[in-house]
Amino acid sequence: MPGTTSMGGKGPQKLREIPQSVTVITRQRLEDQQLTNMDQVMNQMTGVTRKEAWAKNTYVSRGFEITNVRYEGGATSTLLDSSRFEDLAQFDSVGLLRGADGLYGAGEPGGVINFMYKRPLAQPQVKLMSSAGSWDNYRGEFDVTGPLGLDGRLRGRYVGVLEDKHSFVDYDHKKRNLNYASFEFDVTDESLLFFGLSHQRDDLNGVRNTLGRFADGSDLGLPRSTNLTTPWSWNDIESTTFFVRLDQQLNDSWKAVANLRHNINENAQNVVELENPIDPVTGAGGVWWNNQHDFRTTETTLDLNTQGSFELFRHRHDLTVGVDASNKKGKGGSYWNMLYADSVFSPTLPGYYPTAESFPDTSTEVRKVGSYTSLRIRPVDDLSLIVGGRYTLKEDTEYVGATGQRLSSVEEDPQFVPYYGIVYDLTPTLSLYASHAEIYKSQATLLQGPPPGSKALEPLTGTNYEIGIKSEMADGRLLGSFALYRIEKKGEGQTDPNYPRNWGAVTSCCYVGNGYQLSQGFEVELNGEVAPGLQVSMGYTYNANENKRAGDARFSTHTPRHLFKLWSDYRFQRLHALSLGAGVVAQSQHSEAGTVVPMGSTSGDSLDYTFVESGYALYSARAAYDLDEHWTLALNANNLFDKTYY
Repeated sequence: MPGTTSMGGKGPQKLREIPQSVTVITRQRLEDQQLTNMDQVMNQMTGVTRKEAWAKNTYVSRGFEITNVRYEGGATSTLLDSSRFEDLAQFDSVGLLRGADGLYGAGEPGGVINFMYKRPLAQPQVKLMSSAGSWDNYRGEFDVTGPLGLDGRLRGRYVGVLEDKHSFVDYDHKKRNLNYASFEFDVTDESLLFFGLSHQRDDLNGVRNTLGRFADGSDLGLPRSTNLTTPWSWNDIESTTFFVRLDQQLNDSWKAVANLRHNINENAQNVVELENPIDPVTGAGGVWWNNQHDFRTTETTLDLNTQGSFELFRHRHDLTVGVDASNKKGKGGSYWNMLYADSVFSPTLPGYYPTAESFPDTSTEVRKVGSYTSLRIRPVDDLSLIVGGRYTLKEDTEYVGATGQRLSSVEEDPQFVPYYGIVYDLTPTLSLYASHAEIYKSQATLLQGPPPGSKALEPLTGTNYEIGIKSEMADGRLLGSFALYRIEKKGEGQTDPNYPRNWGAVTSCCYVGNGYQLSQGFEVELNGEVAPGLQVSMGYTYNANENKRAGDARFSTHTPRHLFKLWSDYRFQRLHALSLGAGVVAQSQHSEAGTVVPMGSTSGDSLDYTFVESGYALYSARAAYDLDEHWTLALNANNLFDKTYY
């Protein structure tokens, strides 16, 4: 269990001092469970469900999608493809703060993910990992670190990954290549420079496609290995990241931090897939489509802050003041081409469809600048009051056409979002806490009717309340927590049924801001060493969510009411070389409901659908044996009882 984290702040602080729910998955657990990608690690996070979509998954917490990510506690970024496909070999830990991160983010209530890079070590170390698994899954990792010179003031680290894997789904094949290099340099005794780069390339063939359904939402009954695409369909994703961080110690109590990150992500594909709702009577409705795209996204984030403590009235108080900025540019084009109708039960695979030489490029640029302040006051020894706020100085979006002309732009008004928290230490190891964070999201791109649109919707607003208790046990090696939460979102844009839809370059019409979503529940979490040699990570989440404008129906039907996750690992005390692990992820019933417009429809009429997935549990296990002080042999098994689920 990590003792400190930068989640909920800009510097390291104890998990017990953060008045919100935080989970951190350490490097040791990543290796024990062989968690190498985002899907795997988010499946282990307390309170998180994964919603599968074509070629890209989304993650949901407390009924809301997680859309924000931070690196090394820096400025908040959008969860782009480059983040979703990150290989975890380059990171030392992955953390998640659930609820709105109002001080350092956009106030989205799903939460924010934080990645901590692997740092160079002062002592030489070489680690090799090689694995082979089901469906021709092969992976190799190489991790080397140590001093590079200047009497140990310069240190370096390199991580390399090669992966070649198939899956239980037909045609699905992925190759991955990761190269990560980082350096630390002690510029002076008070200045630490950390910098590096990462380059990752994923080549996907037979790109996995989600299975369709009958028009009423019922299951087609196809084998779970079915992949309604072609073996030659491909998707190539390449991501390059440069990062630098400077920590400057000003004196014993204060330091300044500069954190810069630049990411370049390129995503191209040529995919053929069998889509559309299927008629439950005739079995007709399937259509082969060719989708091609070529996108390039760049994102630069910068965070500058000063943090420290001061004494007033015989107590120490903490203050953080900073500014952050981000610039995200996207350029590219895509198109869909309908090929022919076919049966999903006996499809005839299309032949190779040539990749277009070029696309009608369009581009979007989003610029954000904000400032933040956080003050932790300790009026008495056992009480901490946290007050702060975030002020958005600038946020605008610009859309540029294929010939370079500026088509439209949207500029947001400055906005202040406050934050309040309180932590009271009942004992040196037991704390009560409460927090209040506001939710704010501009909806300037959503216009009210009539077409082509009149004025923009008012911003989406809301509140995030959380109260709970945290306890450190076993001399700080075990942390338990219980949290109650309530999240309200008001004014979210919804399609206006009185007008037809009208899409523009940046803005679209027509919407009404009458959404009112309520999500509430509780969480129980336990992480750490519960007994000598026994490590446990356990989380249970109860969620009740409803749309107050839709007869109190659940707005996030994908979120189960009950979600339980457990992983435990025991190292035998006498047979110290042997360790055994086991875990389960279990959830209650969830469903999907909505409307869909069949692709190629000329009428534009939508079809209602709903389908329900019963509750299920997935079990996993691990056995490892240390051959000597250098080599370990391990066996990991997932979905032990071969459960079929969707």
